[in-house]
Order: sequence, then structure tokens, then C-alpha cells
Amino acid sequence: MNESADMDRTPSTRGGIFKPRQVWSLLIKDWRCLRHDRHGLAALFIMPALFILIMSLVMQEAMSYDHQPQLPAIGIINRAPAALGHRQLAKRLQAELSGRVFTDQAALLAALEAKGIGIGIILSTPATTDTEEIAPLRVDLLVDDMTPVPVVNALRSRIEQSWGRQLPGLLLADADPLARALMPSSTLDPTLIRPQVEIESLYEVKGHRRFGSVQRVLPAWLAFGIFFIVLPLSAVFVQERRLGTLSRLQTMGVGNGSVILAKALCFGGVNAVQVLVMLLVGVFLVPQLGLQALSLHFDWLALGLMTAATSLAALGLALALSAWAHSVEQANLIGGALNVMLAAIGGIMVPKAVMPLSLQTMTALSPLGWANDGLVRIFLGEQQWSQWLSDAARLSAFGIVLLCLAAWQLRAQR
Repeated sequence: MNESADMDRTPSTRGGIFKPRQVWSLLIKDWRCLRHDRHGLAALFIMPALFILIMSLVMQEAMSYDHQPQLPAIGIINRAPAALGHRQLAKRLQAELSGRVFTDQAALLAALEAKGIGIGIILSTPATTDTEEIAPLRVDLLVDDMTPVPVVNALRSRIEQSWGRQLPGLLLADADPLARALMPSSTLDPTLIRPQVEIESLYEVKGHRRFGSVQRVLPAWLAFGIFFIVLPLSAVFVQERRLGTLSRLQTMGVGNGSVILAKALCFGGVNAVQVLVMLLVGVFLVPQLGLQALSLHFDWLALGLMTAATSLAALGLALALSAWAHSVEQANLIGGALNVMLAAIGGIMVPKAVMPLSLQTMTALSPLGWANDGLVRIFLGEQQWSQWLSDAARLSAFGIVLLCLAAWQLRAQR
């Protein structure tokens, strides 16, 4: 009877009811275990603090209502100099934007290709409009695809404002005395001061192609996805080190160079599959959302070399990190946080165009920024290898240096 009663009381004693003293002891034990993982604690506290500081600096102008993007060099062609107001507008834009005047569209396009100017402005009137009329105004903006969209929108607003400021005076000056007396400038219809603005890109003019949003977004996240190979690769490498797999391979005569090369080839193949999957998503899934599909009219050899250089840099970072990390958790925490910070600095999470000018140079410090710049040029149809080859060279050098550091650290551990 007593034994059965004790057995009945045992489950209720073991579960459900907690004892404050036991909870306190377990709490102390967990805190001591956590305190010994200094690298993990540093990643938990220091990395988010750094990320907040970086994002605050990067977004200080993008989140400001008063910020105006820096406009590039402007080229201007006036195709209707006899039309009322066009000559005055061309002179106003030339003075306000420090624009260069062109008489030939071929020369304007050549300046765009040579990066001498960033945007070309062509002033004209619709074909059905008499040249004696003041409005409507037609403005074609020939835009180099590397010019950010906020910059183009800012220029559009400047043109509309310039036309709107001069239009009331032109209308009054062109009217007869009775009309000038009855129609003061303050009573003009505001809709008269809004011109028609059509935006065309440089590559559309040359190749009759118009790029959608996926063409601009995919390069950044392609680079970000490739660099996330740091997490699985560093975890595998650290685990093999801790379990003694690498030591056993070394006793069998397998060198560190062979181990690193095999890892690079294996996970480099994973990066190649990543690229293929992202391209397929852009071509087949994006149109299902009602968006323009990814255009594959680019230099495939250039894309292969650029992604290979990006993968080499990511693999070098992963192997160097795992050679110094003491645990899988530590490698994952530091690798993930480092990836996010490099993406923030490199213009992945926040486009470079909306960063303050003082911080745009920071993208030159991030390998993700190099990869993004090179891939954007290729995806937007850049045919000149000199425009992206320097980015690929920097990524390759970065990866090779880190691979050598990883091999040196493994030899020191041996």
C-alpha cells in the first residue's frame, strides 16, 4: 500500500510542479555556460550595434524629406528652337544644371556611351503641334541604365518646375493687352505647366530593349545569395575539424591544399546551381506576378567569369572564417552577421544611389559591393569588359588571399 502510494506521488513530484531553488540553480548553470562563449556573446551584442550604426548612416538622406539626389552631367538638344518657350527653357536648364548643349543626337549618344554625361535631354514638340504654340512640351530623357531611378525622377521634377516657372510669363507676353489685363498669372490653370515627359534608356535606344525591375534587383541578391555559402561551408569545415576528420586525412597523406580545393569545387558547384535557379525564377516565375521577365540578352561568358569570381571570394571568406572559429555556432553567428554588414555597406540592402555621397565610397570596401557593381553592368547589357573586369579581379584576389590564410591557419593548427 505504501509503495503504491509512493509511486503515485512520484510523477506529480517530477513534473508540473517546479521548485524555485532548482530553477535558480539551473539558471546559474546556463549563465555560466553562456559566459564561456565569449565570441557568441560578442556576435549577439556587437554585430547588431554595428549594423544599426551602419544602416543609420546609410539611410540618413534616404529617410529625409529635404534630400535631393546629386544629378549627373547633363546634355541638352533643342529640336524646336522656334517654339515659344523652348529656347528659354534650354537656357534655363543649361544654367541651372550646368548642361552641355549638343546639336546632333549621335554626338549626345556618344557622350552617354563614353560616360561623359549621365542623362541626355531632348526638347521637342509633338508632331501635331504648331511651333507657334507654347504647350505641350515633349521631353525625351536618354538615360544611361547605370543612372539610379531617384536621380531620373529628381531631374524630371526640375524640368517641370523650370517650365512651370516660365510658362505664365510666356502666356501673358504672347497674349494681347486685353487678355493680359483679364488673365493675371495667379489665375493660370496649373495643368498647363505640366509637360509630357517620356523616359527612354540608352540601351533601349541602341538595342530596342526595355529592362524591368528584376533586371536591376536580381544582380544584388544574386551576389548576396552566393555569399551566404559562408554558413553551410563554415559549419561543415568546423565540424570536420572538431570531430578529427581533418586530422585523420592528414595522417593519410592528404594535404591541406587538396582539402581546400575539394571544398571550393564542391560548394562552388552549389553556387553555380544557385545562379541557375535565380535566372529561372526571373525568366519563368516573375512573369506570373504580372512583371516583366528577366532578359537573357547579355554576355554569358562575362556572367560566368563574374559569378566565378564572386563565388571564389565567398568561398575564401567562408574557409578563412571556419579556420579560426571554435564552434559551429560561432561560425554561423559571425558569418551571418558579417554577411549582413557587408551587404549593407555594399549597396545590396540599400541602393548606392540613396546613400550619402560621403558614404558611397564605402561600397569600395565591401566585396559584395564589387560583385553588385560588376553584375549590374553585365545584366544591363554592358558589352565592354573593362567596365566590370576590375571588379572581378578584386573579388578573385580577395578570395585567393583568404584561401591562403585559411591554409596557413590549418598548417599552424596541425
